[in-house]
Amino acid sequence: YATFRRRCNALEQSETVKAEKGGQAVLQDWMGGGRSLTADFAMQRVIIDHTRLDLLVIYKLPDGSEIVLGRPWLTLAIDVATRAIVAHLITFIPPCVWTVGETISRMAMPKHVPPDMLERYPFLRQIRGRPVEIIVDNAVEFRGHTMEAAARSAGFSFRFCPIKRPRYRGIGERAMGTVNRLICADIPGRTIPIQDAKRLGYDAAQHAIVFMDELESIAIRVVAILNTEPHAGIDNRQPALVFQRDAERNGINNFIDLDAFRRDLMAVKEKARLSNSGIVAFGLRYHGYAEVPALLDDLRPIETRRQRTDGATA
Repeated sequence: YATFRRRCNALEQSETVKAEKGGQAVLQDWMGGGRSLTADFAMQRVIIDHTRLDLLVIYKLPDGSEIVLGRPWLTLAIDVATRAIVAHLITFIPPCVWTVGETISRMAMPKHVPPDMLERYPFLRQIRGRPVEIIVDNAVEFRGHTMEAAARSAGFSFRFCPIKRPRYRGIGERAMGTVNRLICADIPGRTIPIQDAKRLGYDAAQHAIVFMDELESIAIRVVAILNTEPHAGIDNRQPALVFQRDAERNGINNFIDLDAFRRDLMAVKEKARLSNSGIVAFGLRYHGYAEVPALLDDLRPIETRRQRTDGATA
């Protein structure tokens, strides 16, 4: 039975998939659709995408007890021209404007590199810069007007992928799968297929002994390794070396004001009132013992004369 099954599975091809699942499955799984992205220089086009890591992470409380946090999200930024990973983010927050903004901020900052690899490849810290264009999918976190306005102010733009064109961002999809596989390959707590879990009696929640600092250290090393290994998409050259040569030729573009860009990503609350007790927005009260009185002192002269009292609001 097993031999017969293996030989039947070996017969899978575009025609058999089309007969079983339809023409759309052939387009997605076999032929792709559209031309892959290209770029002329480093940081001209950068792909940002998210996926869930195939592992579980726990958090240890001060009393020694542990809480299983679940599967974290991985966000990657991949440079199209050099295939270098220019930023990564591991978080338990689902993809949103904050995760995108944090990834772009990390893209512009010097990188953390394992000491042994930094001694051999010192340029790994300088794989950074401001992109010209960011390629994203059509997820809701990329569709807000706040993100577009912040990008215009910072000097770059967003491009949305065509719908149902899997090869368009093939560079990012392959990098995402490789990073996920390398991070989770030998980590206890990784998720495995259901049939293997039943066969082996494996419970990922019980074996989840990975802590966030350990996971981040592994991710930093995986990114450094991928940036220094030969890549078939750039004629078996090293992404870090290609990025370095391009940076020496064209320089590295930086954000003029990275803090202003991050503030531009924040949501705006209209007609909010500030008092001595702070400010209420989004159902929460925000207060700072030093900041609130100082801000009130600045805003009090703008109010009418009758409002300029010790209990003034703005």
